[in-house]
Amino acid sequence: MKSKLDILADDESFGLGALGCQTGLMMNQYNDVVTYLFLAQEGYFEVYLSLFDEEHEPLSRDILAEGIASTLEDAKAIAVKNLNEEAYGIKI
Repeated sequence: MKSKLDILADDESFGLGALGCQTGLMMNQYNDVVTYLFLAQEGYFEVYLSLFDEEHEPLSRDILAEGIASTLEDAKAIAVKNLNEEAYGIKI
């Protein structure tokens, strides 16, 4: 099974015109592994965070959070806020 981020990245139109890209894995404050993808576009940044866990039924998760802003730090903060709301019910 592919995650929502994998499906998005497989789309040929995704990321067109990007000036740069960075991907990787990180551990969040809840000890969940999160895949990240940062795209630098002309004048703004896109951040995608994916929490994908299909091994722990029935608690499978496939969450894709997005943040778009004029700075990378602001885009990251928006994506983290969105991920925390959807995955953990935390509203800030």
